[in-house]
Amino acid sequence: MISPFSANSHRGFLLESIDARLRMIGLLIGMALVFLAANWFQLLPALVLVIILQVSAWSGWKDLLRVLSSFWLFFGIVFLIHAFTTEGEEIFRLTRLFSVTNAGMKSGIFFCGKIALLVMSFRPILTATHPGDLMKIFEANISPDDAIFLTRLKRFWNRGSLTFGLAVRFIPIIFEEAQRIRQAQISRSGQEQNSRIAVLKNVPQLLVPLVNSIFRRADQITFAMQSRAFSINGFRTPCLQKGFRRLDYFALIILMIISCAGYIVILK
Repeated sequence: MISPFSANSHRGFLLESIDARLRMIGLLIGMALVFLAANWFQLLPALVLVIILQVSAWSGWKDLLRVLSSFWLFFGIVFLIHAFTTEGEEIFRLTRLFSVTNAGMKSGIFFCGKIALLVMSFRPILTATHPGDLMKIFEANISPDDAIFLTRLKRFWNRGSLTFGLAVRFIPIIFEEAQRIRQAQISRSGQEQNSRIAVLKNVPQLLVPLVNSIFRRADQITFAMQSRAFSINGFRTPCLQKGFRRLDYFALIILMIISCAGYIVILK
């Protein structure tokens, strides 16, 4: 089991040097380009953006292929749904109700390609962005001069940003716990099941200890935050203010060029 959203590496890659806000903007632009594309030609701007992300993150292509292979079941379901539900020239018929069409197979391959581009764009950005940076992007600064209503609204918004940041941080933890529990079960049984069907059959045996481990981790994080007197109601005094640098402006120009080219191609 491979997590598409691994823990932050902090190895000094180029993507990690770019402002976190620009990374999120790039992710949103990539998602919009993928969702709005209706054919392979319109996916080219999104593909260019994904290649730039992979190169700037120095992400290995073999590792990326392993991540994509972990979505084999999801790709198969998407392909079968489109192959059996899209009308067109019939290739062969399974039953009276279900038949595979030529247009359905093309549509299934196209949507699998769109999902692959989404995964390839999410992985480098989320691995290069610390969950604390994600919370800072959405967090609203509370000032003592704010009105009571505005202060309460900002505190409510900060609770949502904190929940979002913790949820994103828990994604790699869930994958790591699932891998640890699976290896423990294999070591106790003495038999390693490599087939995909055997792994699916063992999912119910994996869920119960996984849920228990997740709740235990959540309690540990809660106690750690309380022991450090963490609170979202106080006034933040950051010791380091980060501003835009030359690299950030250069990345912003590249994003604007790719987004403009993508929307021109899509609207034509």
